[in-house]
Amino acid sequence: MTNFYPKSVLLKSLKDAGLPYTYQSVLRWEKKGLISRPKGEIKYPDRSWRFYTQEEIKEIIDIIKKVK
Repeated sequence: MTNFYPKSVLLKSLKDAGLPYTYQSVLRWEKKGLISRPKGEIKYPDRSWRFYTQEEIKEIIDIIKKVK
């Protein structure tokens, strides 16, 4: 079974990796195509909630380390 984590875990993991970015940065990276949208996304008409797997969090950290 795959565990999904909220954005707070993603942001803490980024900070722990020496990459203290905001959630707005994550959304900007998605729009630029740097990272892909998470698989765990719940969409509503007026908003969406994103949940990340541990693998996605690690992948995002690796990508951002290479780019920054």
